Amino acid sequence: MILSPVSGVVREISTTNKETKIGVYIRGPFDKVQDDHTIYSPIRGKINFKPFEGKFEEESFFSQTNKIGYIKFEIGKIRFNIYVGKGYVTDQIDVSIKDGNNVKQGQKLGEIVVHPLNSYAHIFLEWEKVNVKMGDVLIGGKTVLNNL
Repeated sequence: MILSPVSGVVREISTTNKETKIGVYIRGPFDKVQDDHTIYSPIRGKINFKPFEGKFEEESFFSQTNKIGYIKFEIGKIRFNIYVGKGYVTDQIDVSIKDGNNVKQGQKLGEIVVHPLNSYAHIFLEWEKVNVKMGDVLIGGKTVLNNL
């Protein structure tokens, strides 16, 4: 099974070429309900991640920060992007694992630092069928997106 890497509300579902894209709005402090901004591993495997559109700097051995832009995570056939800044009103992602590490399903990968409103995530699955629909509330590391 594939778990949601983030908590939030499904705002977009589209399928093309046997790949499904799920857009998740991660609610912030000024929304009626605030979502957990932790990022979880949807499956187990070797993780690769890469920042885009922003300055990426290593803060310490265990924590990295992406200032304004997004990070693309890949674990096996699962891809997901976490967007921050540039209209998403948060300014960093703290990643608590290193690129190339093996991760367990549901393991914490990092968190979106809330500043001060909301964020957005795109989850890409190489399968057409997903177990969620528009408006569903996802719980990161718990909600099943697809049964393999």
